[in-house]
Amino acid sequence: MNPRMRSIVAGTIGVIATIFVWWLLVASGTVDDRILPGPFQLVSRAMTLDGGEVALHLGTSLQRVIAGGLVGGILGLIFGILIGWNDRLRAVLNLPLELLRPIPPLAWIPLAIIWFGTGNGSKVFVIGLGCFFVMLTNTEKGIRELNRALIRQGRSYGLSGFSLIRHVVFPGIRPEIMVGASISTSLAFASLVAAEILGADAGLGYLLMRGRMDGDFAIMFIAIGLIAGLAYVVDLLARKLIVPHRDAYDL
Repeated sequence: MNPRMRSIVAGTIGVIATIFVWWLLVASGTVDDRILPGPFQLVSRAMTLDGGEVALHLGTSLQRVIAGGLVGGILGLIFGILIGWNDRLRAVLNLPLELLRPIPPLAWIPLAIIWFGTGNGSKVFVIGLGCFFVMLTNTEKGIRELNRALIRQGRSYGLSGFSLIRHVVFPGIRPEIMVGASISTSLAFASLVAAEILGADAGLGYLLMRGRMDGDFAIMFIAIGLIAGLAYVVDLLARKLIVPHRDAYDL
């Protein structure tokens, strides 16, 4: 069995074991099923849901995550390259960015709602802000730690400007970009859910809040499960798009 297959089998066993322990705790009465519904209760409740409504919440949240992640990630990548590449620009922008970087994205939600309303704009802004700083930090770190011998080698082949960045810098910092994309995905969903809970009329965070307001614990756990599944798929796709580059650079 190859390593990839072993990883899939081990992960499947872990999921099955978790569900079994969960069922055992509820079935034995150790945990009150009114607070933590069992897996079969959730499946039964999920069967009663309107598929169109669930698709609407999923699609709305996915749209917000993709929009915010792309805007914030691309801007963070661009600024990370510029700051990591240009010492003068870094000297000018370092202090403002360092002052803004520690502020959690969730702290911007009240202002975002005032500025952009409760629609998609406020959610995209909060998500994009978090993704921006994560990608900026990872990209800048990757460039500053990039082996300068590779850059000199690229220049010896006549590369400069965008060609040098494309053929040498990007392959060299791809692991940092991949890490940044993965962290950004987690942060994007955390920001999304918080923003949707505080002000939204659709989305998985809204569905979670509606379950709390109605006292429907099953809906709350279904919403959490949907968030986890959607985040996993988005993270997996991000990792596939930013595959590790081969050791030899295509010069």
